Amino acid sequence: MNFIAIDFETANANRTSACALGITSVENGKIVGSRSFLIKPYPFWFDAMNTMIHGIRESDVINSPTFDELWSQISKEFEGKLIVAHNASFDISVLRRTLEHYGLPLPTSDILCTYRLSQKLFPDLGCYRLDYVSDYFGIDLCHHLAKSDANACAEILLKSLEKFQINDIAELIDTYELSLGHIDDQTYCPFRTSKLYYNYHCYPKAKDFQNIDSDYIDDDFVNKKFVFTGTLSTMQRAKAMEIVATGGGVPQDNVTKSTNYLVAGMQDMNRIKDGMSRKMRKAIEYKKCGQDIEIIGEDQFLSMIDEELIKRCGFDITEKA
Repeated sequence: MNFIAIDFETANANRTSACALGITSVENGKIVGSRSFLIKPYPFWFDAMNTMIHGIRESDVINSPTFDELWSQISKEFEGKLIVAHNASFDISVLRRTLEHYGLPLPTSDILCTYRLSQKLFPDLGCYRLDYVSDYFGIDLCHHLAKSDANACAEILLKSLEKFQINDIAELIDTYELSLGHIDDQTYCPFRTSKLYYNYHCYPKAKDFQNIDSDYIDDDFVNKKFVFTGTLSTMQRAKAMEIVATGGGVPQDNVTKSTNYLVAGMQDMNRIKDGMSRKMRKAIEYKKCGQDIEIIGEDQFLSMIDEELIKRCGFDITEKA
């Protein structure tokens, strides 16, 4: 029952660009403290979409320590501790890539993802984003504020244990046949970053995937309409559209008034205006008018894909990493 929950915010699509870190410490099943740190990211530039999400700008971190400077102060909190994160594939990849960038050793730590845990424990919840699960448990959350996100993650784990009257994490793992990851185990996170695909002129058309016959329904995708902008780093857009359609969703070529999700990959700075693609600007306009549309990053899209959907689409990202 001793662990730390973490949350990273990044300045741009680079995994080394951590600009904020939240840490919540739990001892004997009780939250004993939550802290947050601003970080001067590498590379030192902010993507407009990232700033729109978390509100952090270059001026906020210009005098903040770089991650290697911060790590010298906090590394002992990670060593040998269970690290908990919501969508751990993202947060752990940020930690791993940033430590590798600065030539620092990885801590010896196990990992538990509360996103995957929530899917296992609450199969009927339907949506497993941090804000949704927090609302389910009545947890106060200021989403994308690193300290608040880390605290909510810790509370989700503690409240899950309480709800099922489980005494400790070891019992939880044994009861629900879960497995812990390990920070230096490259097979832990099913979604890992690969080389980028820059073929902008060969994007598939959504109509090619809208008639996929699938008897499998994924609650994160069913009847939801998805549009993609930019280049995905873990798969080609054709595969992303196939995954959406196989899960019961509808891929679209352009943002419309019926679009539910705009998935933003790496943007070509030569093809966008004011740091945003045309699709992104349109989505923001619709959102301001009250449309129920979410702009999400590639990592959040990946976290929505369950193992069965990966299997049905014949998609193994480990082959690309």
